[in-house]
Amino acid sequence: MKTKVLLLTTVLLVIGMFCGCGAQQSPAGTTDAASETQTAAAAEQIEEEKLYADYLTNGGYRELLPDYDDPDAYYEAEACLADIDDDGVRELLIHFTNKAMASVRGYPAVTVLLGVRDGAVKRLGYAENPGGSGGGDYLFIKYDTITIRAALL
Repeated sequence: MKTKVLLLTTVLLVIGMFCGCGAQQSPAGTTDAASETQTAAAAEQIEEEKLYADYLTNGGYRELLPDYDDPDAYYEAEACLADIDDDGVRELLIHFTNKAMASVRGYPAVTVLLGVRDGAVKRLGYAENPGGSGGGDYLFIKYDTITIRAALL
């Protein structure tokens, strides 16, 4: 089970690396200076992705998931990389749904917003929905077409 979650998250990170989340097309006729800036930004993005992958595979899952050691848990993971605070560093929003057994109001789920601060991955936001009648919450990233940027909801 844990291997499937690790594999799924790694695949999502690789897809995010190539596709991004809400990525914009570069304008036509870019200059050499713009190309160099884009190359530097791409190198930084690869470093971010490596930091996130290293964090998750070296104990991050255990820290983020309340029932990580439950042998009956079956997680589905969804992830999105986007610079939601305009600091030039993409944040990782990752959503885990435990599909092992539905509760009164659906499946238990955990949503976590991770960011890179001072060269290390930090948890910036956390929402949990246990699926029961007591309620819960989620975090979402939406793309704002007016401000042309990703926004955390």
